[in-house]
Amino acid sequence: MDATEQKCKERFEARLRDLLSTKGQNSHLFTKKHYLETIEKVKASKKKTTGKKPEDYQRLKRYDVLTIGNIEKLIVPVKQTDLIKFYVHTEELFDIIHEQHKIMGHVGRTKMGAELNLRFKNVTREMISLYLSVCPQCEKKTTKCTKPPAQECFSKGHIDIISMETDNEYKYILVYQDFETSFVQLRSLKTENVEEIANILLDIFTTFGAPCVLTNSRSRESLAESVVKHLHVMWPQVKMVHGLANHAQDLTDDIKQKLNTWLAGHSGKWTEGLRFVQFMMNSEVESGQSAFEALFGIKAQMGLTSVLPEDILPSVNSEEDLETYLTSGEVPVAVNIENDSAQSDIMKFEDQENALAGTSQDELNFDMEIKIEDSLILKMDHDALEL
Repeated sequence: MDATEQKCKERFEARLRDLLSTKGQNSHLFTKKHYLETIEKVKASKKKTTGKKPEDYQRLKRYDVLTIGNIEKLIVPVKQTDLIKFYVHTEELFDIIHEQHKIMGHVGRTKMGAELNLRFKNVTREMISLYLSVCPQCEKKTTKCTKPPAQECFSKGHIDIISMETDNEYKYILVYQDFETSFVQLRSLKTENVEEIANILLDIFTTFGAPCVLTNSRSRESLAESVVKHLHVMWPQVKMVHGLANHAQDLTDDIKQKLNTWLAGHSGKWTEGLRFVQFMMNSEVESGQSAFEALFGIKAQMGLTSVLPEDILPSVNSEEDLETYLTSGEVPVAVNIENDSAQSDIMKFEDQENALAGTSQDELNFDMEIKIEDSLILKMDHDALEL
């Protein structure tokens, strides 16, 4: 963490302490001490076989404890088809929000909230707003409200070219965006030659399909027309028409802003950042879903980063580790229970009644064991996973 990030963290934690002082005991905003105490209380309530008080039932309805290796995490009680959601405490709150904010390219509260809510129960809009108020880069930005494009009768694609400083042989960025899904594709260009542009678009269209209408910005009135003609020569079976688009400047400004954000923390080679900016843009949630989800029907994933807490990731370095630590997603589980007291260092739920929520069958390709308490082993066989 550099000096700027450290200062940002100190400002955030100071404001968080002020916020914490205004909250009551029933708040889900945990100090680390309160977080650990709650874990112990939950474990104590679960051990009671008789004589449970109303507060025990209330506590168990709200919380459960998940042990991963030697780390205990407070979670929302899960059912078989639930995604696991973690509670966090104040000492880890900044790092969680900060890392997600960087990954998403300094987006706003709504997009951040939609993403964080998938994995964390008590990262609220209030906390995200608190973070955004101390983010140096976000303080400099001015908020822009853009109206989403209306539904079109025919599929449309938009192309544009952004001039850049020379990076090796590359001087331009080719932008292609599908209007229906807002899915963006970015490619490096050496020249503004129509043949070079058409060749790149041909790769895109033969992978994702070609639109009926290809538009360009008003500053490049003949670009789409020239490209359409060249594509027809290269691929005679495809018929497209050309047109003009009005939202092009907003799109190019967004790309430049996100690319500058990426460059601020990486090398000066913008060509290396295009793929990451493309992923950022396609992962952002707009009108309830991201462009990636609109196109492919699933949320964009970053491997285990999307499903496991950050402090667990360094311990997962092989498929065997994954069998031990994988804890999220949706898995209908075929379960066999047998005694095996010799097992150790295996993931366990504190609640024997809770089943593991894992990923879908298509995403799993291994067998795994899950330890529940000290004497029971759940064996998950991939071949037994059926919807």
